[in-house]
Amino acid sequence: MRASAVPDILAAEAAIPSAGLANAEVRLGDVPGLSSGDYFCAGVVDPGATNATSAATSTVTWHGIQLSEGFDEAGNVAIAIWSKNGSSDLAEVINNAYAVLDAHQAYLAAHYTNNQFLGVSGLWDYHLASTELQTFPDPAGCTAYLLVQYAFQALTI
Repeated sequence: MRASAVPDILAAEAAIPSAGLANAEVRLGDVPGLSSGDYFCAGVVDPGATNATSAATSTVTWHGIQLSEGFDEAGNVAIAIWSKNGSSDLAEVINNAYAVLDAHQAYLAAHYTNNQFLGVSGLWDYHLASTELQTFPDPAGCTAYLLVQYAFQALTI
């Protein structure tokens, strides 16, 4: 039995092909030394967010409605989508960040099989829970940072 689905969810997110996410660079964790481009980062912590964030949180309960024996886990996973360019066109980086999110949503829908998401055993609910957009100028252009929270429910098998 695994204690939590979180490690499997984060690994599955980080394994999504770049082509499936509008060609954004896909990473586990944040980007050190952000360069121009688009980035999809699974499992981030953003101390600058309006609400405190963690890479992931969850609660495990005994005997849920999905399984007569065992544990149900419910929680959230944080994903950061960065877009940075060398121009002063803020609309471009905002649109790029949301294009990556749109591509991620399409990827999830296209890869939902056997009542599970991302190929993670027991992950029966995985949906967009919230987004927070931050924008800021940079000496070399401008940046959009989209913090995304996905809510999940899984069986810990």
